[in-house]
Amino acid sequence: GKFAGRICISDTIKEDAVAALAKMKQQGVVSAMLTGDAQESAKAIAAEAGVQDVHAQLLPQDKVSCLQSIREKYGPVMFVGDGINDAPVLAGADVGAAMGTGADAAIEAADVVFMTGELSAIPKAIALAKKTARIAKQNIVFALVIKIAVMILGLLGIASMWLAVFADTGVAILCVLNSLRTANNNRLFQTVERTLGGLCLSGRKHIAEYTRRCYTDTYHFYTTNLIGDENMQGTSKQIRRAFRYAFPHTIPIFAGFWFLGITYGVYMNVSGFSFVYPMLMSMTIFTGSMEFVTVNMLLSGFHPLQAFVMAILVGARHLFYGISMLDKFRGMGWKKFFLIYGMCDETFSINYSAEIPENVDRGWFMFFVTVLNYSYWVTGATFGGLFGSLIHFNTQGLDFAMTAMFVVIFMEQWMKDKKHTSQFVGLGASVLCLVIFGADSFMVPTMFVILFFLTVLRKKREEERA
Repeated sequence: GKFAGRICISDTIKEDAVAALAKMKQQGVVSAMLTGDAQESAKAIAAEAGVQDVHAQLLPQDKVSCLQSIREKYGPVMFVGDGINDAPVLAGADVGAAMGTGADAAIEAADVVFMTGELSAIPKAIALAKKTARIAKQNIVFALVIKIAVMILGLLGIASMWLAVFADTGVAILCVLNSLRTANNNRLFQTVERTLGGLCLSGRKHIAEYTRRCYTDTYHFYTTNLIGDENMQGTSKQIRRAFRYAFPHTIPIFAGFWFLGITYGVYMNVSGFSFVYPMLMSMTIFTGSMEFVTVNMLLSGFHPLQAFVMAILVGARHLFYGISMLDKFRGMGWKKFFLIYGMCDETFSINYSAEIPENVDRGWFMFFVTVLNYSYWVTGATFGGLFGSLIHFNTQGLDFAMTAMFVVIFMEQWMKDKKHTSQFVGLGASVLCLVIFGADSFMVPTMFVILFFLTVLRKKREEERA
């Protein structure tokens, strides 16, 4: 009956827990522990690990309530857990992160999954998210400053064609090289690869893709306040949330649309038209290439049939865009009409491929993407039309912007296709009709010849793609 001793059973902290929490504290992150264990045990573990806030003896539903109070006190919350009981909290957090060694239920409910069980991955991922967002902002500012500077130099007659090429392709390459700094630590990059979605950048669209990922996936991972509180109710809050999520997707479109829109407005002005023309044409036509073509039509004889055919052929690709968006536009109500009207190449690309979170209304997201891109083009064209009246130098060659745009479109299509049947058909038809009909009348016959051959070859091309 004598007391011989006692056996104490308690949890032990991971080896890297202290260092990880200290690092997060340096990053300005407040740490809190939500546990179902007894108060004394929880406090002991928290004191040993360096946790700043402790909440113990919590049931799963209590953890969700506690998470809400922490969010109200500190702001957006990232919850890290690995147990079955953590699943409701992971789903309710602004960012739910599960350890790869945890329960399947936790992994399924989480937004982020760390491939290892090391807590040191958390501050590393936060650091990478901050670095990625910082580089994205650097690239946006750098690209805008260079493009605006070259545009001003061009309006003053100083910029050469090679400087314009640098402002487009050169800046793109520099932005890609700058973005590669996020992948310096390969192991870390692999750890959060699922979160960031990788940096799959290609061709002329790399800035848009890179910015979209940085301002959506990265912010969704770290600062989800772009999306807002998941528990927000009401139409007005849903609209604001959709706008905050849609706007970052359109930032690179703003850079391109404003530059080209201003060029179009200036071109219209120096061709003898007031700013009202580019403003109204950009609002009603809203097809960049067709608007450039319309300038020559307005300056030449009245040919309504040629104008109609040209408009149909230039915008024919939108027919396929519309077919692709049939399912996505279902149930959009009154927004559907504007979504169809404002669906340009860039808007289609974003609305079709964007990964929209469940707590963001899909209809409002696509509506705001369309409205923002539309406003960028209209304001750019209007500004160019107004600014063009102040120009007092030789603007000969400004219409080269349209030629350059079509060359870029052709090159993009060339790089996209493995077999260049369409490109060879286009080149052959253009040369043939140019010889037969002459430089003033070859465009429409060329379009018909291209349409005929592509229709004949359609079945074969579909089989090749399949």
